[in-house]
Amino acid sequence: AFLVEAYGILSQLEQAVRTTKRINRGEKGCLNIGFNSSIANSVLPDILINFCGRFPEVEIVCRELSGFAIQSLRDHQIDVGFFYFSDAIAEYDDLDFRIVLEEPLIIVLPEKHPLATHSKIELKALKEEAFVLLSRQFASGLSEQIHALFLSS
Repeated sequence: AFLVEAYGILSQLEQAVRTTKRINRGEKGCLNIGFNSSIANSVLPDILINFCGRFPEVEIVCRELSGFAIQSLRDHQIDVGFFYFSDAIAEYDDLDFRIVLEEPLIIVLPEKHPLATHSKIELKALKEEAFVLLSRQFASGLSEQIHALFLSS
């Protein structure tokens, strides 16, 4: 009876070691993903489908984050984040970044606006225009990027 129980314990231990190795390789476990709303309908679904196909035993937890969500990544509240990239974000040398999507910046103008008929508009032509932008609270990276573009033009 003792021998049978000992073999059972050894078998459980071997299974625990295999599971631990799979977790260590990222094949099993939980992945917490933070993202801003713009990526939710663009590349995030394809990324998730691809990841889940390759790692079916990894539970995915997605959290839509607003504001400067990099802190959630730095505080280990999320494992991976998808955010607007800006020079301010690039200054965090303790994080690794990859660009997964580049989007054009589009301006919406009233029909009668003098620039409305142009297919492309130089930034300097917009210098005196009033803008409606998302708050830094909700799109900090994007807001910073737009402000930096105008400062550099």
